[in-house]
Amino acid sequence: MNIQSLKEMFNNHRHAEDEGTNYLIAGKEFPKHIFKSNSSSPMIVCFVSLYCKVCIDLLPDLNEVSGDFILITDGCLEENKEIQNAFNYTFPIFSLDHDAFHDIVKNTPCILNVDNNNLIQELREINTYEEVYTFIKESR
Repeated sequence: MNIQSLKEMFNNHRHAEDEGTNYLIAGKEFPKHIFKSNSSSPMIVCFVSLYCKVCIDLLPDLNEVSGDFILITDGCLEENKEIQNAFNYTFPIFSLDHDAFHDIVKNTPCILNVDNNNLIQELREINTYEEVYTFIKESR
């Protein structure tokens, strides 16, 4: 069983509390309280959980990302600083506490395209850096 089929299996077992959630979805406004961007251009936002093996495996390859890219984790500020230093990221990393993170992100890792009007244009689950690269290329 691969990771994608495992995620599909879990998605098929949605709970009743999934109804009426605040999960990020395409067409919805990106929550402004998460970070303040001075950019008026579209952004690529990637969510990774520090409790997710696929997310952790993805981190080293993200150092190749450039442009308006933002990483958001469920780690603390100190953990994010360690990650930034370890991988020499040139993009910002923001933290959300565990509950807030998982209240808006259904599955990790995921990546989304936020337009200059702060609307989510597309959201996609990812498993590899190649999927990140493809998403970025298609979004720009």
